Amino acid sequence: MKGKSYASRTEVKDNDLYHTPECLTTKLCEVEKFKNPHEPACGDLAIVDPLKRAGYNPTFTDLERGVDFLNGDIYLKGSDIITNPPFYLWDDFIKASKKLKVKKTAFIGRGNYFGTYDRYASGLFDGLKKVYYFNRYVDYRTPRRKDGLFHVGAMLTGWFIFERGYKGDPAIKYMDVQDYAKLGMYREEDYNILEFLGISSTWFPDMEIDCQFIMDKIEKEFHFKYTIKQRKDAKDISKVLLYTRRSLKI
Repeated sequence: MKGKSYASRTEVKDNDLYHTPECLTTKLCEVEKFKNPHEPACGDLAIVDPLKRAGYNPTFTDLERGVDFLNGDIYLKGSDIITNPPFYLWDDFIKASKKLKVKKTAFIGRGNYFGTYDRYASGLFDGLKKVYYFNRYVDYRTPRRKDGLFHVGAMLTGWFIFERGYKGDPAIKYMDVQDYAKLGMYREEDYNILEFLGISSTWFPDMEIDCQFIMDKIEKEFHFKYTIKQRKDAKDISKVLLYTRRSLKI
């Protein structure tokens, strides 16, 4: 439903569900402090859970829970905001937080937002104190994972930190998320294969499985044969998926 799209990080153009890798919030809490954090687009709690592990007691709402942040259906006196709004509603979330006079906000946003003149002319970036760019491109199609690992995409993103009353240019910093960029590129066909095999979408690149048994099952279902070299080389699930894609030409 379009009216509930921002509640769980959904893009209007294709209605796909996007998640926030938990490591991004964990890393944020290592460098920034917050007061009574609130997540207004909480969805599946991908930001809320790591906030709790960092020692906070966050509150959280979204449309699915009956609160429309963009319409001002909330009172946030003394609370900071941490969220990852849908990119097509990013400006609206910034404006709503300023209207509520929130002291400090942290939003995940795109690096190319600085290339839009209207954001400067309208004062949208007023109060922007810091930007922490992730040092790897995060693919937000990565399924929700407790370990925080993510697929690598092609878009620069980072945390945009606003503080009410701040005047001046933002400090540009980098946030090291290299240790979590272990899943390679996102391929929907890989997850389709995993679903068929009954393997969780939170698979580890080095997870121990009976690769030969899995390959036997795939051959029987899709009516092809792996080469002898592929059979010998397939030591982990990543290689099984690679050779399956090549064999199926997908």
